[in-house]
Amino acid sequence: MEDPAKDVPRVVRELCEPVDANKMTAAVDKYFADDAVFVYPLLNSPPEVGRAGVKAAYKMLRVLSYGQSFDFHAVAFDKPYTENGQEYMKGFLDCTEHLKLRFLPLPERLNPMFHLRFISRIDVRKGPDGKWYITKQEDNIPTDFGSTELHFLPFDRQISNCLKYLNGCATYVCGTTCSRLNLFNWPYDPRKVK
Repeated sequence: MEDPAKDVPRVVRELCEPVDANKMTAAVDKYFADDAVFVYPLLNSPPEVGRAGVKAAYKMLRVLSYGQSFDFHAVAFDKPYTENGQEYMKGFLDCTEHLKLRFLPLPERLNPMFHLRFISRIDVRKGPDGKWYITKQEDNIPTDFGSTELHFLPFDRQISNCLKYLNGCATYVCGTTCSRLNLFNWPYDPRKVK
């Protein structure tokens, strides 16, 4: 990549949207460093295998899902810094991925399109050719079910948000009561015990 902040949306589309998995793995060869790693909520590519592990992860993406498209809400990179004589940058993407799952036993017309909003951290390193290569991709899917935009049942988002609201109210009552009664203000700090 010449300019990661500008190029990353196009690169993500080249990596994830092709129907042909060979085009996806060719994009991995083009944009990832030899020692790259992929960190995902369900897997971490083995660092020992480098880019080959990233290619395997993208291949499985195509095996398990199809029809990917992306909306990018924010893309940002920090200023380059030097470490061990090489230039690096760290960045993030806030995006929504639209996809269908292959393993659902449904006809195409009934297979729902899922909309998954997540944040991806991207570390890049400048290569000898002056281009930036991805050394680490770390995708972070929200643990808050209500904000994932993955919906399997009617009203599942509302149920999740209601449960979180009730937990928030219970936390408020318990926390306020403890504060008013001056409970759990222990001067004891186990980190200071020798």
